[in-house]
Amino acid sequence: VTVLRGKQATRVLMRDNVALGMEWKDNRSASVHTTYAKRGVILSAGTLRSPEILLRSGIGPRDALIDAGIELQIESP
Repeated sequence: VTVLRGKQATRVLMRDNVALGMEWKDNRSASVHTTYAKRGVILSAGTLRSPEILLRSGIGPRDALIDAGIELQIESP
């Protein structure tokens, strides 16, 4: 497990309904980066941030994602 401190997860990187990695922002420089997992992705950002990240990743209720202009990856009401 790799823990990145001072970073903010922005979305889960997906392909064919499989989480491959994370997109994240460096809080100091505001630059955006990607990190790919060797085995799996664990998203643990709390009760508010985890659903927000999942929605930004296209995982959630179809209508809400379409209304927000986010491409649906996985429908999950």
